[in-house]
Amino acid sequence: MVKHILSNAPGSTIFLGCRDLDAGRRVAKELLEEGTVIPVYLDVTSSESVSAAAEAVCAEVPHLDLLCNNAGILHESFSVDSARQTMHTNFEGPILVTTAFLPMMKDGASILFTSSGMGARTLGLLSAEHRDALMSPALKLPELHSLLNQVVEELGRNTAHKYHAIPTVDYGISKMGVNLYTQMLARQYPTLFVNAVSPGFTNTGMCANYTGPRVPKEVSLGASVFTKVIFSELGHGHTGTFFKEDSKPGTPLDQAKSIIDSWVQ
Repeated sequence: MVKHILSNAPGSTIFLGCRDLDAGRRVAKELLEEGTVIPVYLDVTSSESVSAAAEAVCAEVPHLDLLCNNAGILHESFSVDSARQTMHTNFEGPILVTTAFLPMMKDGASILFTSSGMGARTLGLLSAEHRDALMSPALKLPELHSLLNQVVEELGRNTAHKYHAIPTVDYGISKMGVNLYTQMLARQYPTLFVNAVSPGFTNTGMCANYTGPRVPKEVSLGASVFTKVIFSELGHGHTGTFFKEDSKPGTPLDQAKSIIDSWVQ
């Protein structure tokens, strides 16, 4: 994604949040001729790390034009512990990062959340009672936290709960939370462009241990939707919107297709 952004906005400065600074430095060195990439240590599960990263970036630039939340983990089977870890990284982490960097976002800046169609499908598979409560325009962040935690705890207590039939349910709940937070933030900050983006099942580190039948997309293909949302007409003027990369694995980049999708599927 960094390479895509630099190719469309040469000369840009990108702060690359990374848990492995050495790996971040290697990426920065590889892209030296295309723009400025500054690695910043960032662990989205640590409030101290997030605060330090925000301070480091603030010391370098007065404002940000774009904030992209991209951290994520996936467990193939459900347990309460794995669900809590997934929520901590995939849902609470982006909220922590966004809250820390919001003071640096000038009017007209963009915030992107990496999400998944699993979040939209999970919302569609919930009971009408849960879905109505979560989709209420009056919903506030503490209530969102409470409702999602309640669902996770119910799943832990009841192994026969119907939500266990939802594929990778803890991942789906975490990404559903991201989607709902995206809409909430878009309503709260009308001078910003706040959207969620799904690259689809992409061959990143998150699926490194995946052994199932699905074929992941090439990283460049999955990342292409971010470029289109940031730089093309697809994302122009939109806020509170869910975008997804809609191509099959192996699709040439010049034939890649990205679309606006529904929050509930």
